[in-house]
Amino acid sequence: MKRFWFNSLAALMALLLAVALYRAKSEADAVRARVVALEAQIAHTRAETKVLAAEGAVLDSPARVERLAKRHLNMAPPEEKE
Repeated sequence: MKRFWFNSLAALMALLLAVALYRAKSEADAVRARVVALEAQIAHTRAETKVLAAEGAVLDSPARVERLAKRHLNMAPPEEKE
């Protein structure tokens, strides 16, 4: 009779461990998928940042600013004094 209870307890423990292992694996898979999604989002954001930095460099270029100042504000570069 003791052997029956021991075997039953061992089987129950094995079942509980299997369920716990399955849950841990499922949670790890979900976390892994979230990490992959976040890494893709980071790569996309970095690419957007590079594009915006390039656009900012174009918008801030002195030649463009001078051209806009001449066209819209009727400004001219200062004359050089000797």
